[in-house]
Amino acid sequence: MSTAPGTLRHYSFQAKHLLFATFGLMALVVFVLYDLPFVTTAAGQHFAKVKWWLVPHGVAGLAALVLVPLQFSNRLRAHHWQLHRIMGRIYVGSVFIAAPIAVPIAVMQGPPVLIMASIVQSGGWLVTTAIALYCVVTARSRSIASG
Repeated sequence: MSTAPGTLRHYSFQAKHLLFATFGLMALVVFVLYDLPFVTTAAGQHFAKVKWWLVPHGVAGLAALVLVPLQFSNRLRAHHWQLHRIMGRIYVGSVFIAAPIAVPIAVMQGPPVLIMASIVQSGGWLVTTAIALYCVVTARSRSIASG
């Protein structure tokens, strides 16, 4: 469906838009109510021994969490293929930075149950990202071989 220059396209509201808006709102609430007080009050001393680990973990984790919904956008994938690929590479790199760093943070912060939870969550994020990357690479190699 193409439109002439200067004409407006009608975008329909879909359930995924509500889902993304809900996740965005939840992330904002968590940041304001729970994360920001740790930075702006004395409670921030709790994380003093891991503060330099939190920087790459937080930046890479934020990048991954912001980019992942965009990877599921059919419109972006169809109309901006190169941008989709670049964002996908940044997402994969961000996951492979943020997830492993969570384990030493948990080891330094404790308690022991946090260490196991961190290992399971990080492992799950790494495995699912690796599976997605494998699917992308094999689908691309199949399309190159067939075309």
